[in-house]
Amino acid sequence: MGDRYIIDFMSLSTIGRSFASRNYQLFFLGQSLSLLGNWITKTTILWLAYDLTHSPLFLGLIGFLSQLPNLIITPFAGVIIERYQRRRVLICTHSLSIIIFLILGLLCLENAINSRLLLGFSIVQGIVNSVVLPARQTFLGDIINQKEDISNATALHSSLATICRIIGPGIAGFLIVNINAGYCFLLDGLSYIGVIIALLVMVVNPAIVESSTTSLVTSSVTEITKQSPLGQNLQEGWSYVFNFLPIRMILLQISAMSFLGMSYRSLLPIWATEIIKGDATTLGYLMAATGVGALLAALYLSAKPNVVGFEEILTFSPAIFGVTLVIFCFVNNWFVSLFLMAIIGGASLLVSSASNALLQTISEEGKRGRVMSFYTMGMGGILPLGELFMGGLTQGIGVTYALMISGCGCMVIAILSAINLPTLQDAIRPIYIKNGLLSKDILIRE
Repeated sequence: MGDRYIIDFMSLSTIGRSFASRNYQLFFLGQSLSLLGNWITKTTILWLAYDLTHSPLFLGLIGFLSQLPNLIITPFAGVIIERYQRRRVLICTHSLSIIIFLILGLLCLENAINSRLLLGFSIVQGIVNSVVLPARQTFLGDIINQKEDISNATALHSSLATICRIIGPGIAGFLIVNINAGYCFLLDGLSYIGVIIALLVMVVNPAIVESSTTSLVTSSVTEITKQSPLGQNLQEGWSYVFNFLPIRMILLQISAMSFLGMSYRSLLPIWATEIIKGDATTLGYLMAATGVGALLAALYLSAKPNVVGFEEILTFSPAIFGVTLVIFCFVNNWFVSLFLMAIIGGASLLVSSASNALLQTISEEGKRGRVMSFYTMGMGGILPLGELFMGGLTQGIGVTYALMISGCGCMVIAILSAINLPTLQDAIRPIYIKNGLLSKDILIRE
């Protein structure tokens, strides 16, 4: 009986049930190319930033300025992706990314890149991503018809992202050391072609996705002006997020984790070179290790039947993250360090994916785009502030103590979340019942 349960738990029908949708198959295929290119580029930018300046503060600065648009523009992007067809928004923004990375790659090949150009291109791509990220998350919810499958779809997408995190940094390290960093950017630029093709061949049900949106091509000016003003839409979204307790609690937690925890990645180039005495390949291994852990965590989430219980995962994952990061600071063994990085990557994935699935599930349909824009702001917009803070902290007290402070901060977040967990569960349980994820009998018994 136990063996049969294990087999069923890990069966393809459970873990891969979202692949029953042709649109999700196409989405997954296109994203596999794009996310691989993204991780190659992320690793390359980190390495180039430190190689050009040898400044921990510049690492924090480039992370801050490249992610700052998520803090400023993303809330407006939430309104945009509810006014226009998400698919067309994605096609337009991905086309811009192709141009950006092809130019950046050619500059690197011509040895014409410098720290200011690298910073400028990072900011421009950050502006594009501030629209892409919430649009992609919302579009993912559009092509999943069943509420109970949202957790599976987001976890599978996270699995893909983590596989790319494993492979991408290694490819980047190899290309940087043996060929030229420019080819990393060229590969990323070309990868977006696959995403655009996948989006173009999808057959999207207008009744599900496009009935509440306006086409970028076919709609008249009159149809657009009939909609509420941008500022009013933004205010409605902010009021909904601020006044709805479950969403407010989730967003506050992931924002705190982004500031104190997720910014550790910007310090890995310093750890790889100054503490471990390695090179770009070493950095690739460290980042790949976080991907291995994240992949296992994503597979764990994808096997869950729905999001019920994700609030507990979201509560205790910061504790695992924080404790492991503090232990990492005291370990000198290379293989143990990789193992700890895997745990850190898994805990990080649990926070981001569980919060994503919860927000997609409990949000009102007409406000989901704006909610996901605030999610993107919490995950990506707060991150640059954390990276800038950690960069300055590292400059003053060193990378080891900075990472220890980060880990201790995450443990504090976990303690506060555990205290507030019963309140969150009480607020979120009626939504589970309304969506058919829990039986009404549970509420009656309690």
